Amino acid sequence: MAPSREPNVRLREAIAAVGCTYEALAKDVRRIAAENGEILRTNKSAVSHWVNGAEPTGQTGQYVAEALSRRAGRIVTPTEIGFRNSEEPVELSTDPVVTATDLGRPTSNAADF
Repeated sequence: MAPSREPNVRLREAIAAVGCTYEALAKDVRRIAAENGEILRTNKSAVSHWVNGAEPTGQTGQYVAEALSRRAGRIVTPTEIGFRNSEEPVELSTDPVVTATDLGRPTSNAADF
C-alpha cells in the first residue's frame, strides 16, 4: 500500500492567490518548460496531484514556481509552494524578449519566506 501524502496547502493557497485555474497553471508550466527547451505534457490533473501532495519531477517544480511568479508579479520559490526540490534557479530562455521581461523582476529575499 502506498504511503498517504499530506495535501500541499501552500501550493493550493498560492494558486488561489494568483487567481488561476489548474488548467491555466498547467498551460503556463508547459510554456515555461518549452522556453527552456523541454517538452512537458502537464495538465490540470497533474496540478491536482501536486496540490494533493505529489512531488513534481525534474525541473517541473521550478517551472511551477516560475509560472506562479509571473502571475503574482514577484518571486515565488519551490520551497515557498511546498516543494522539496532544490532552490536552483530556472535557466531562462536566451530569447531577448523573455530576458528583457525578466530584467525588472525583483530578486528573492530571505525575509520573504
